[in-house]
Amino acid sequence: MAVSAITIDHDKVLLVRRSPRNPEMWAPPGGKVERNEHLIQAVERETREEIGVTLHPLRLLAQIELHMSDRSFALFSFLCDVINEPSALVPSSDALDLHWWRFEEAIRVPLAPGVFTVLRHLTQ
Repeated sequence: MAVSAITIDHDKVLLVRRSPRNPEMWAPPGGKVERNEHLIQAVERETREEIGVTLHPLRLLAQIELHMSDRSFALFSFLCDVINEPSALVPSSDALDLHWWRFEEAIRVPLAPGVFTVLRHLTQ
């Protein structure tokens, strides 16, 4: 299982470039759920590791299954609270870069598997 944190500020969505597996791809902050960890705890831990702040999930936005050549997993994407100072965020240990993208831009950048599907839930 994996989680992602969807955060929106002034019609922009926060995406990070993760390292080292797919450094050219963008995705919301998130990652694998650790053993005996609740989904909410995983979102909070992963956001702290990737963007240096803890985001708090407000509601489940999407749940999708991803099947890749080397693995399959369930992705739980949560809509998270707004960050007080979005310009103060910096990529942390698990992220190479971060950027606030307008939705129209976000769907045009190289996205990690499943991200486009999750972002479509924002427009429904």
